[in-house]
Amino acid sequence: MRKKESERKRRRHKEMRSDEESLYYILERDLDREAVFQEHDGWYSQVSLGKRKRIDYILRYNDKIYGIEVKTGYPKLQHFNQAEKYCVALNGIFLAYPSDRVGEALFLCESKQRYLDIGLLSLTLFRSHIIRKAKQYDRQNEQIWNDYNFDEKKYWDKVKTWSWQRADGLPATILRDECFWISYNPHGSYSEENFYRLPLSKSDWQALGVLYAITTATSLDRYFSWEYLWKLCQQIGWKSFYPWNLVQCNLADLRSYGDRLSLFSLTPKAHFLQSSIRKVLKQKLVKQEWKKIDEKIAVWKQQHKENQSKYEKEFAIL
Repeated sequence: MRKKESERKRRRHKEMRSDEESLYYILERDLDREAVFQEHDGWYSQVSLGKRKRIDYILRYNDKIYGIEVKTGYPKLQHFNQAEKYCVALNGIFLAYPSDRVGEALFLCESKQRYLDIGLLSLTLFRSHIIRKAKQYDRQNEQIWNDYNFDEKKYWDKVKTWSWQRADGLPATILRDECFWISYNPHGSYSEENFYRLPLSKSDWQALGVLYAITTATSLDRYFSWEYLWKLCQQIGWKSFYPWNLVQCNLADLRSYGDRLSLFSLTPKAHFLQSSIRKVLKQKLVKQEWKKIDEKIAVWKQQHKENQSKYEKEFAIL
């Protein structure tokens, strides 16, 4: 009997863990498509808070850090107690429940008149929602901020110390030679002796240009959807862009949720090669296009700041 009960407990625990992972997927999808927390500066999962403490997600919003702890089961006061203890390293925190539990969580803390500063997030298949705003705090320590190099000046100083060689690797080769080198001849047969030049197209360089510009204007850690990048290209005056070759050569990273949502971000290797990126973009884009990119960086940066000030009021009690 004891053995059977032990097996049932293990099975229930495994099933609950699987349910929680499903909620992770929903939350990550909605963070990336900005269904919640619009104009954020990047999210990060399973973040250590020291002393064996770990929070499911943190979200950077300008110079603020908000936490999200995901729960699957029946809401308990200990969930709120756990979240409250995390606030020392955060500017605010949310508990995220599936939609059929979040109402119970709201009733629990309001009926007890406790933990009213903790925000509540409803995770749903179609679109997640903020049910209650979180109280904004002043952070009491800078552990997360320092561990994740959120200070831009310190981050760029650290990039200079990385041990990569600027001339090594595929990303550097692409920027230096402006092409892929392949060992297949134009007829499709393999050659051990000869390599052939496969140049990047104008659409490839335009993709790198718009990704570089919006990253510079907003955040190094943010991912941008294909649709979002396309709208920015149209603002510059471009009629095409193709980011997938940037992924192939490790200048861009890809996040996807099925066939309907693809998001792109510059890789750390691209950060390391930023001066080379600027140099090749100046060469591959016409002078007016490069000038327009510089102008758009300033415009998009100002818009990002204004939007953050507006959207932060939707989820935080300032």
